[in-house]
Amino acid sequence: MTPADREVAVRLRAILASPEFHPRASDWLRGRFEAAIQGVFQWLGGLSPAERWGLLALCLAGLAAIAVQVWLTVRPSAPPGAKAIAAGGRAEDGASPGTLVARADVLARDGRLREAARLLQEAALLRLSRESGLGWRADRSDWEWVAVLPAARGLPELTRATERVAFGPTADAAAFAACRRAYEALPRERPR
Repeated sequence: MTPADREVAVRLRAILASPEFHPRASDWLRGRFEAAIQGVFQWLGGLSPAERWGLLALCLAGLAAIAVQVWLTVRPSAPPGAKAIAAGGRAEDGASPGTLVARADVLARDGRLREAARLLQEAALLRLSRESGLGWRADRSDWEWVAVLPAARGLPELTRATERVAFGPTADAAAFAACRRAYEALPRERPR
């Protein structure tokens, strides 16, 4: 081999080793994707019209099932009547004691007994504070309210019962029902 031939061979190897002559992974993937798409269209072209319609119906049924599953996952879980009750769900939002009690009942029916007990206690404190002419203060604890409302017969018992349900080791429907009875037994007249 002459020096000129050797020089040509080296240059040729350098040119063939350059990236332009080697396929990139993205080019390979694009080629595989295009081949797969062509295969799918060829397969669809071989189907009869009835088979194509059946396949379309199956795909639409799958999409409908996915849509129903998404809707069931993201929809609110409150019962139909609870939306209006939940609108004024806390005393600081301006809710009335009756609204809070109704919301507590809804929560109890939904099995959310701890939240229901807390809301029932809040309804009792709100009602008794209004009857005694005190302004509502959300920053007071339950027992601070008991100290402020000493003439409210049954309030300490209700507070103990609701705290057992709300913060105790277990919460059951019978204990909440006892709290509900204790709430109804609170005096309706203005405490002295």
